[in-house]
Amino acid sequence: MNIPKKQTLEQIDAAINTVEAARADKSLTLTQKHQLESTHAQLVAIQNSIIQLQQQALVDTLTQDAQALQTLSVQIAQSAAKLSKVAAVLGKVTKAIQTLINAITTGITAGLL
Repeated sequence: MNIPKKQTLEQIDAAINTVEAARADKSLTLTQKHQLESTHAQLVAIQNSIIQLQQQALVDTLTQDAQALQTLSVQIAQSAAKLSKVAAVLGKVTKAIQTLINAITTGITAGLL
């Protein structure tokens, strides 16, 4: 996670905590309660959007890295029979990374992540 996103998420988390604490005040008017509830919902929505962006960035990065690794695996396999063990291991790692990408993507789509 890059620093601005992390700092922003920390600030949003602090704001959510502040809003939650304010919502506990029994002397609030209905309008004030509604405003705080709306604020809380908006902060959570923004927080979720940032997290989803991070997850999608992770999927994109892993996809690119896995493709590069697969290309190297093919090149190694083609370059020398001696390196076929390395190519086989890289092929297995690439499949494992693809499985992880699929799991993350499925989790994102299902709203679990």
